[in-house]
Amino acid sequence: MRRVWVAQGRLVAVVGAVWLAVCGPAWWLAGWAGVEGSLYAALVCLVPGLVVVSVVERVAPESRAVVGLVVGLVLRLGVAGVAAMVIASRRDDLRLAEFFGWLVMFYLVALAAETSLVLSDGVPGRSRGSR
Repeated sequence: MRRVWVAQGRLVAVVGAVWLAVCGPAWWLAGWAGVEGSLYAALVCLVPGLVVVSVVERVAPESRAVVGLVVGLVLRLGVAGVAAMVIASRRDDLRLAEFFGWLVMFYLVALAAETSLVLSDGVPGRSRGSR
């Protein structure tokens, strides 16, 4: 259980740090709506990542990479797609510069962070630095 919390903490730290780093550019591009949209995009990509990390930590070590790929792909795409449709239908002020561009960026950041977490701890006989 501790490994789940550590992995989730690392994912939150990565996404949070990236969100803090993009607040300036988001404000410069679109003002408060850009910061708000980047926050929504970060949360939309963080929540499925937390679920993926917790699911992956509960399966056998030899199948973590495959489970992480399948569950991550389905959850990440599903949640991002639904969130994009909901925000597009309810918030006319959050367009490409305010939300959708940040959604793509946070999608890729979360994908990279989750992949790193799954592969670094999930492959038996391999350490973080070995190939």
